[in-house]
Amino acid sequence: MSFGFLVALAPAGSAEPEVLDDRFELTLFAEHPAVRTPVGCTITEDGRLLVIESHTHFRPEGYEGPETDRILEFTDEDGDGKAEGPRVFYEGGKHTMSIAYDARLQTCYVATRARISALATNGTAEGIGEAREVVRLQTTGDYPHNGLCGLAFIDQGRETVGYIPKELDEPARDPLRPRYGSPTLLFGLGENLGHPYTLIAADGSTLEGGGEGGNIYRINGDGTGLERIATGFWNPFGICVTGGQIFAVDNDPDSRPPNRLLHIIEGGDYGYQFRYGRPGTHPLQGWDGDFPGTLPMLAGTGEAACSVIPYDGELLVTSWGHHRIERFQLKPRGRSYTATMSTLVRGGDDFRPVGIAEDGDGSLYFTDWVDKSYPLHGEGRIWKLRRKVPKPAFNPLPITPPEAAPPVDQRLDDPDPFVRAGGVWEASHAESFAPDWRGASPDGRVAILAVLRARAEGDPAEVLARALRDPSPEVRLAAVRWVSDEKLEQLVPALRELVPEAAGHARLFDAAVLTLKRLGEDVEGVDREALLLAVARDGSEPTAERIAALKRIPPASGALPVETFRELLADGDADFRAAAVWHLAMRGRDDAKTLLEKLASDAGEDGEIRADAALGLGRGPGLELHEPRGAQAWDRAVRAAGEGDPRAGRRIFFAEGGALCARCHTCGGYGVPVGPDLTGIGARMPRLALLESIVTPSKEIGPTFGAVQIDRHDGSSEVGIPMEVTGRHGTGAVSLLGVGGAVAEVALADIAAQRAWPVSLMPVGLDLRLSVEQMRDLLAFLGEEG
Repeated sequence: MSFGFLVALAPAGSAEPEVLDDRFELTLFAEHPAVRTPVGCTITEDGRLLVIESHTHFRPEGYEGPETDRILEFTDEDGDGKAEGPRVFYEGGKHTMSIAYDARLQTCYVATRARISALATNGTAEGIGEAREVVRLQTTGDYPHNGLCGLAFIDQGRETVGYIPKELDEPARDPLRPRYGSPTLLFGLGENLGHPYTLIAADGSTLEGGGEGGNIYRINGDGTGLERIATGFWNPFGICVTGGQIFAVDNDPDSRPPNRLLHIIEGGDYGYQFRYGRPGTHPLQGWDGDFPGTLPMLAGTGEAACSVIPYDGELLVTSWGHHRIERFQLKPRGRSYTATMSTLVRGGDDFRPVGIAEDGDGSLYFTDWVDKSYPLHGEGRIWKLRRKVPKPAFNPLPITPPEAAPPVDQRLDDPDPFVRAGGVWEASHAESFAPDWRGASPDGRVAILAVLRARAEGDPAEVLARALRDPSPEVRLAAVRWVSDEKLEQLVPALRELVPEAAGHARLFDAAVLTLKRLGEDVEGVDREALLLAVARDGSEPTAERIAALKRIPPASGALPVETFRELLADGDADFRAAAVWHLAMRGRDDAKTLLEKLASDAGEDGEIRADAALGLGRGPGLELHEPRGAQAWDRAVRAAGEGDPRAGRRIFFAEGGALCARCHTCGGYGVPVGPDLTGIGARMPRLALLESIVTPSKEIGPTFGAVQIDRHDGSSEVGIPMEVTGRHGTGAVSLLGVGGAVAEVALADIAAQRAWPVSLMPVGLDLRLSVEQMRDLLAFLGEEG
């Protein structure tokens, strides 16, 4: 399967986008050549639409266009639904992405990759003078769209970010009309490919970073008060504020779809750090609140989510990669929300929405990049979504602030992760902090570690040494990340003591070992497999931990001779025994066949165990070719087939005669990592999206999973995903990872040409091998395995 980018739920081709809500109608407002490769947009108080036109984003050789980006102004003075103009509102800047208009001060704030500038307009383009710099980014990183981005206004005062006083009514907190002399801006910074950076505000204050991933910052419009308020993002490309609450959309690491819709609070850590790799699968990463102390997403969004705005009590999100405008209905859950997605506008392959803005009568405008090509291509469109019925005067999001904020020590130990994160922020900024370590729960102790780290008072070795001995695996894992992030070499002895104790907790064990390697320590002497096997054999350990330990041992490992499997299969725990049979089936060696044959032929044995054993003998599911169905037809058929069997689906995933998924993907720790890990993917993405990826794998391919073809001087060729280049000055070789995990090496001196491979490595037609029941079971497995 190809899940580099999970793909569009829309018909291919160039059909006009379809509106899925009959209260709206869609019209084409402007198109190329009037506008080319448009990105961010905003609307002035008198209804002028300002659109960023990119001329510097992966500018191809020979491109005919302005040398810098432009901001174009569009109007519809005759009311016919078509744009007049455009005229150039402003010209200048490189890699411009975001724009926001402050109506009260008649000022545009514009974010390029490297700076945020203020353009005073005096209500007309003629009033624009020199751009006044608010903040700039100093870095060697230059990837066009992972720099400064996501501009949004917020009323001054922290009371509108965390706990909201009840006396502030909703209209008074509308962030689009700041109540103070200088607006306060929120902005994002992408992961910057891990390059070190310095943010320099207009008042000379600075913030530094690099490797920690993307962040969200706050700064006053005059360039004062620069402050980081949240971290743990891949690329927080779109940000909005409504009712005093901040929301953002975040692009995803290639192996951790989907993109995320996030509720942002001060002090929030949303899990991702670039220093631990782009795929997002390192044990010290988090993506959905799955790492201690990090916050979960509200919902997954479509691929390449670019903008988010509040609208009529909901949130609207543009999905560039899924060709749609999504709407999210929020429901309060504790101090945050859950969100349910539906599609408002759906287009084909050439519908690539980016920026979105609302005008005074409730109409929506959104820009359209048109083509999936990242380099400039000269096309572009602007669409207008007009309401057929008037928009309600005010329809707020369902925000229910508490009567009063509890004391900070209670917040640090609250079961709600958003309350804890707010407590961490407050305690980090308090004049003093006296933690109650002994009286706190494991979650509370993780929060205390976060506060102590933020306060940076004294040597952290003492508190970390204690945390690394904590009885809670979550507390120890949080401590390991602190040691790893800051490379605290003085904690190496404590880490070495932790390793054997952590063998039963796979994530903690891997995190500790990888941290030792990051600190330059030799871990070759750590007999990981022996430690894990000891846990798997220990009947006093919880079954889930025993199974997790067994799964961390490669099935073909020398630490697992067939005699050991005989011992494991005699275990009295049925779930553990089933896991041992599956591990044996995945062994793929002749020495296991006798035992597998015995299990498969034993009429008194459990049917599932017999089926798993048969899979290990190469007797996979019987498959017959059938006529193509297409994603929509598959979805209807699978729904009609009823509930699936995850264990049967697992056999289809891994069998050579099945769907062949495991030749390029891992799931639950097994398989070949050519494409993204699919563990739990069905629980994070809609079924139709999974089916679309199976049926049309080449529609969207993630940037780190694109293959290349290398031609040698002798006429031979290799195709695969580039892994690494060894050697220098033409004496080395490039490694290509192909289907099934095969690695081909091509000497640099032998390379005659190299070009992008235009399609996915996953072949088309794998779905034709499956019956409806088999596809149903496969999807059940992908949704359950986590």
